[in-house]
Amino acid sequence: PDILRFTYNGIYTEQVRTYDVVPNRRKIGQFILMSRVSGEAEVSSITADLPRPDLFAPWRPVASRVNLGPEDFQSLKRSLTSSGFFAEPKFLGNLSSIQFYWLVSGCINGTFHLRALVWPEKSFREAAFPELLSSWDRTGIPINPPRINRLFQVYGTTNAEEQQTLFAIYVGEDTVN
Repeated sequence: PDILRFTYNGIYTEQVRTYDVVPNRRKIGQFILMSRVSGEAEVSSITADLPRPDLFAPWRPVASRVNLGPEDFQSLKRSLTSSGFFAEPKFLGNLSSIQFYWLVSGCINGTFHLRALVWPEKSFREAAFPELLSSWDRTGIPINPPRINRLFQVYGTTNAEEQQTLFAIYVGEDTVN
């Protein structure tokens, strides 16, 4: 079946958004969009004194779910086409956890596609799908806007070895490592 995953990295320690588009098994031709947003942990939200403590609440993503009709899915596919999703990959290489990027993967009509759009490249700035996803996102959390940053601005140090959340993802033509 047609299925898509959109991942927005807005500096890993600040914001990661995922949008999963999957078929609605109860309604043929319909889809479900699951939006999840993870951000900086707010440790004041730990509840330890209740009968059912939730010690992991600060790290749990905010989620929303929206039903999409066939017209919505076609609009999404058109936005992916205009964003170059079905074309040859423009970005192959490493994505850093302190960058802003979209990583989009999915199976459409039985063919797997994988693309990375990295800020400030033109493909990122002109992509059509983020606005469409944003219109369906019910988490209430605005997107962390891209900006120029450096290791020191994110972590307060230039020593990369001290940072457990500094990593790179390698993007190949049809693989992610």
